[in-house]
Amino acid sequence: MKHSITTNMAEISRLKGARHPDIFRLPDHWRNELYENIEPNKDYTVKKIISVGGRSVFWNRPMIIDILPASSNGIKIGINNDLHPADLKTVGNSKSSLKTGNVRVYEHTWAMALATGLKADFDLTEDSFPNFNGGIYEILSEIHPHLKVVWDSKFITVQEPIGIIFDNWGYIIIEPDDGQHKVIMDHQFSHKNALGIQRTIINITPTNFAFLSSARPPAYGIRTIAAKALCNNLNGFPLLWWLNKNNIVFVDSKKIINGNPKFNDSKWVNREILMHEAAQDKPAPFKLLDGRFVGKVTTYRTNHAMDLEAVKIISKNLEYEK
Repeated sequence: MKHSITTNMAEISRLKGARHPDIFRLPDHWRNELYENIEPNKDYTVKKIISVGGRSVFWNRPMIIDILPASSNGIKIGINNDLHPADLKTVGNSKSSLKTGNVRVYEHTWAMALATGLKADFDLTEDSFPNFNGGIYEILSEIHPHLKVVWDSKFITVQEPIGIIFDNWGYIIIEPDDGQHKVIMDHQFSHKNALGIQRTIINITPTNFAFLSSARPPAYGIRTIAAKALCNNLNGFPLLWWLNKNNIVFVDSKKIINGNPKFNDSKWVNREILMHEAAQDKPAPFKLLDGRFVGKVTTYRTNHAMDLEAVKIISKNLEYEK
């Protein structure tokens, strides 16, 4: 994909200065105390194999995800015991999801791993992770009682601010950590539907990620039309199972059809899709780096492939923090 790279602070400031001024910030109660005891400077793994069931996104088949203690200082993923490292050398480009080998749709799990410092192996019986009704929280809640510290986190960040500007006017700006070891996401989207323009800035922590992990992915346009036509009778339609009112948020030109009310703000604007993108989609590729990324990421009009391209670009110019 075509893009340009800039480290010019005037250009980066221009992009940031043109962002939407109305910023949604997380209310204090948008947190889940289940993960309050996770130490932010430690890496964790599971003490034993944890099995989580679901249905594969693409083929509507029952499946099992086995989450195993880390066999390396990283993450491995695969199907039926054929596991391979999930890193920038093995990941493939996709506009709709991250893909390593034959395994797809693992970006939400990788965002979870980044937020919590999790390192583990994932062995699937199908080629795609499920879209859970409760979001990725269904995995978070299963593994929590079985976590243990294995390493001190090896933090990495960019050496200087860098902007990657794509030919669709989308961009990603990545700035160095300020020494506090935070992942700060400044995410904005603009849609010609009921969502309109929304922007948020989030300091991703284990406790607020645990709350936001139940935010489900969106479906727009033809996907919403198909869901309306098929209603709830989706079980016999491979490739369409994930068009389900329980695991996807549907949006048309007039309204968010089935947003979870737990994500309504004080003005009753539903923020579920904004939270899903900011906390799960956008941070996920940073877990593919050789270290635990910290810094500030500013995004606008990018898809999974663009986010991944930006991470590949910065991977050549990182530094380790103490």
